Amino acid sequence: MAGDQHLVRRSRPLPRQLRPEQGLSLAGLVLLVLAVASIPLTIALKSRFFFDHPKLSLAAAAAVALPGAAILQWAAPRLVSRPGWWAVVPGGVAAAAAIALWMAQGPVTAYYFAGPMDRYERQYTDGCLAASPYRSDQVQSQLIDATLVVRPISGGPTLRLGPAKEGGTDPLRPLDHATRSVLERYGCS
Repeated sequence: MAGDQHLVRRSRPLPRQLRPEQGLSLAGLVLLVLAVASIPLTIALKSRFFFDHPKLSLAAAAAVALPGAAILQWAAPRLVSRPGWWAVVPGGVAAAAAIALWMAQGPVTAYYFAGPMDRYERQYTDGCLAASPYRSDQVQSQLIDATLVVRPISGGPTLRLGPAKEGGTDPLRPLDHATRSVLERYGCS
């Protein structure tokens, strides 16, 4: 066994004493790993999955972070060993990618795991109810037991739509005959 060590290719270790530019580059690479590892947590928080299954959510983040750390351990010595200040370039690019990823995570997950009123606006008031008394600036709405209750200020039948929960992805559907008839009258199918 001891004679077979020459068959195993060893990765180059990080230098014992990092130059400042190498330290900056390594910090940028670590930020990228953290940004990628935060994606499952952001999705779990916005979808409300984290509150029901925190251990599973953290396990998903760890399942992304550990391979990222292993790749970083394998690739970092090559990336930060460039001569002079060229060693900063990989870390700078990684840090810029990490910042862009952090900036995009929130809006993207908020779009897919929207609240009931946001889903109402996207599904109905941006389309078939745009020219009706049920558009979002002409109604009072409240959430009652996973039902979005929408009352037009000018009067008229009250809409009851569901399932209306924070972080939901299901489309809102009419829950009673009056709501169904109003939606059919305005061409919502």
